[in-house]
Amino acid sequence: MVDLLQNKTEKPKRILDLFRAIRKNLRDLIVKNNKQHNLTESKLLLVSELKLTPFITLHELSDRLSLSKGTVSGIVSELEDQGIVIREIPKDNRRIVKLSLSSDYADTMNIGLEFFDKLIENANPEDIDCIIKGLEKFCELFESNQK
Repeated sequence: MVDLLQNKTEKPKRILDLFRAIRKNLRDLIVKNNKQHNLTESKLLLVSELKLTPFITLHELSDRLSLSKGTVSGIVSELEDQGIVIREIPKDNRRIVKLSLSSDYADTMNIGLEFFDKLIENANPEDIDCIIKGLEKFCELFESNQK
């Protein structure tokens, strides 16, 4: 019974520790690959999300970054002043604002996708499939517990 209780407390802690390590490694990678831009970590994360998901709304971006809309709006305004982010209002729906990177800046942004390509290229395909399955299952657990 003691072993079972230890597993119940140790496994969630281990999962959280692994996610923290992954998050830190991703942030470090993004910051390292973009030192020349001299942006804060929050700005780099926002810019990297815009690189991956152009023409996203402020609401969608705040959800993806888990930041308040006010915080994201402030960062976007600063980046817009720097000529990095562009706000576009679609002609068919003037109530929404789509965000994207300026084309000049987007070309210089390195978010580390090459790193993932190399990481996967050198990994055992079965391990990669296992990681994907595990992460998908973890997402399903989160979604089912939010209902």
